[in-house]
Amino acid sequence: MRWPTIPPRLRRVGTLLELVAVTLVCTLGIESDLPDVHEAVAPMLATTAFHAPVMPTVTAAPKPAIKVHVVSNGAPAADAEVSLHDGNKPITAKTDRDGIARFVDVSSGPYELWATREALASPIARVDNVTPESSVELVLAAAATVRGRVTASGPLPSGAAMHFLPLDIDQPVRTVPLDEQGRFAIAGLARGHWRVEAEAVGFVQPEPRVLELDGKVATVDIALERASSVIGTVVDANGAPVAKATIVLRDQTGAPVRNTFSVSAMDTRWVHPLAGIRWLPAHESQLFGAPRPGFRPAECGRGHCGLDLGNTRGTVVHAIANGTIATLFPENRTEAGRVVVIQHTGGVKSFYMHLDEIRPGLEAGMPIRAGDPIGLLGTTGILHSAPHLHFAMTHELFGRTWYVDPLPIIQKAVVLPAARPYEPILAPPPKPELDTTLAVATVTTDAKGAFRVDGVAPGTFVAVAYAPEYPPAGSSPFTVMGGKDATGVIVRLNPGALVDGRVLGPHGSIAGATVTAVTGFGESANKIAMTTTDKNGEFVLRSLAGKITLTVSAPGYGEADRALVIEDRDRSKVRRHEEFRLTIEDSTLRGQLFAPEGGAAAGVMVRVIEGTTRRRSITDSQGRFTLSPVASGHYVLELSSPEYPTKRITLESGRWIETRLDAGGGVRCIVRDAQSRSPLAGVRIEATGPGGQTASRTTDAKGSADLRGLVAGEWKLSARGAGYTIATAVASVRIGRVSQDVQLELSRGAMLTGVVRDSRGQRVSGARVSLGTASAVSDADGNFRLTDVPTGAGTLEADLDGRHGALSVQLAPGDERNSLTIELSD
Repeated sequence: MRWPTIPPRLRRVGTLLELVAVTLVCTLGIESDLPDVHEAVAPMLATTAFHAPVMPTVTAAPKPAIKVHVVSNGAPAADAEVSLHDGNKPITAKTDRDGIARFVDVSSGPYELWATREALASPIARVDNVTPESSVELVLAAAATVRGRVTASGPLPSGAAMHFLPLDIDQPVRTVPLDEQGRFAIAGLARGHWRVEAEAVGFVQPEPRVLELDGKVATVDIALERASSVIGTVVDANGAPVAKATIVLRDQTGAPVRNTFSVSAMDTRWVHPLAGIRWLPAHESQLFGAPRPGFRPAECGRGHCGLDLGNTRGTVVHAIANGTIATLFPENRTEAGRVVVIQHTGGVKSFYMHLDEIRPGLEAGMPIRAGDPIGLLGTTGILHSAPHLHFAMTHELFGRTWYVDPLPIIQKAVVLPAARPYEPILAPPPKPELDTTLAVATVTTDAKGAFRVDGVAPGTFVAVAYAPEYPPAGSSPFTVMGGKDATGVIVRLNPGALVDGRVLGPHGSIAGATVTAVTGFGESANKIAMTTTDKNGEFVLRSLAGKITLTVSAPGYGEADRALVIEDRDRSKVRRHEEFRLTIEDSTLRGQLFAPEGGAAAGVMVRVIEGTTRRRSITDSQGRFTLSPVASGHYVLELSSPEYPTKRITLESGRWIETRLDAGGGVRCIVRDAQSRSPLAGVRIEATGPGGQTASRTTDAKGSADLRGLVAGEWKLSARGAGYTIATAVASVRIGRVSQDVQLELSRGAMLTGVVRDSRGQRVSGARVSLGTASAVSDADGNFRLTDVPTGAGTLEADLDGRHGALSVQLAPGDERNSLTIELSD
């Protein structure tokens, strides 16, 4: 058969179409089922004048991934389970025959990893930020297996589980479900103390259990008591039901209380405020709800409205989640000391209190990311306490601040491997992506004023009700019996005092001003009411009682506050009228700073420490600064820089000032390991000089740290490193000179663990145990743990309420002494 002759014109069209098709195949990567197309068309491409465009090769950017190598006894560990944790629920992967597990396409950010296999477990490994080539090695070691059974007076509900919380070791929180008979088994728990908590809806664990695991099989049985419910009604003075009242149970006897406020968000990355190891409250007095004197919000249990974390002054404190700096208090004025407050989604805030220093350049309104440094742990505020971070979380509801127990968040927050660089913020950071809105669970009354609180342990309580139009009030005390509901609880709300007033400015009334009523102060300060002024600058606040502080603010004006005392007696007839006058912020603070030798002083922090408006700024390359807007008046500014001694100046708003900074001296410190003589990086150097002035730096990879801008005189230097005892030295600082290479040698510290007992052999909680600079308090089971203990001959001492115990020890660097017993005298 002969094919018809194709006219030349059509042949040219067909060739052109083939060329277009091949070009598309080559450039767009379209798969062809004609494998001989390229061969057939190749001669045409070689001879025709038509040239296909050359497209650039696009290489996909490698995705972040983590390669995990698990070994046991020096050999690859196959079929081990590797867990990857980012502050939410861990994801797992199994190792192959080469002991390799991979997590691909993970998002950037910090992670924790660990591995288990039968009766083996690895320590935690941490990465700060995942890259396409992140690699981690996990070494398995002998670990314990715990078996047991949970029993209750009735069938256990589905979803019941056992939680294992590490107390004196750096391990993840582990959870294992219960079977239908309440049995459980969990392997791979590292040596050390673990707190065991059984969770079953409708039941409570009467008392905490602590296991000391030694790498063998352990058995624990827990008997749960049936939880009770508290059922009641909230009414007004006339007996009418009050809807949408929030209910809190105030404990009267020290029994555990079901917290009626809890934060949950599955998609939020939580980062622990402290790096290195998972810091958790060491003993009961550091927990949320622990006893505290004086007035405290009802939701704080017996008083403590947060957690106490850490114990080393100068430790870098990090933001727990994405958010915005809501406010900060750079001055040490209340029992909370220096404070940073971060606003998160869903009306949730986090508080960081007692800071020795707030990160230079941190400002209200500035975006902040999870894990960003915000300050240094310290002792400001409560000066008689040991260094610690008071960490709190609150929820805004109905114009009131409510405290929430942050322990569940801290337990699952991912821990950074090391503190992130603590440097001044010279430019606003980029705004982070918003986390999923945080959900806060509460208990409120229905349309009939009825409420029900489930899961209540036996004890004696008072039900406290909060409603928008009433001051809070409590019920009569009532007792909850195990497994028996407490019914008929009545809370009666009476009208509170009314405070009205007016907010004025230089030119008349101010509309839209915010008026806030706050009760308490420091660690337990909380907002109880808030309103805004109308077009005439007038406001009304209802339902007020007790000692309160009114704070008034408006855009473009300085703040004003006033303390009021509204007596409880006959407060329904109290009516107060308060007038506030705000100063308009229509002025500036401007000036120029010069170095001692005459050049411009760039990068100097300029901060208002006295004056109507609080502002801060950093000098530019010409040494100039502008603080604007500020209210007219007299101000005191603090000038601080790593290069010059801190200086204070006075300035009237609207006037230009030129100031020459003072010359200073410096010290260069070299920190080494006393045994190996190798340099130590990441060691915090703290210096205290004349007049109580302080400075601090962290050593670099060469173990070196320069402290500059010091006033002349004697300076005491101290070096603190994890696992080492504190080393000190004295340096004489002269103007214009840097004392070269002040040597500080750190010796490995010892670690001591044991128990405090009385003369009858009973375990004693709350005893202060100390040796040299190391100290701790025995926990609820009398256990104690001291780290970084000075070596050599010493006496380990314990004290409680006039009773004393002592134990002589001889310690070598790196020693670990376990199972020590200190007996207190009668």
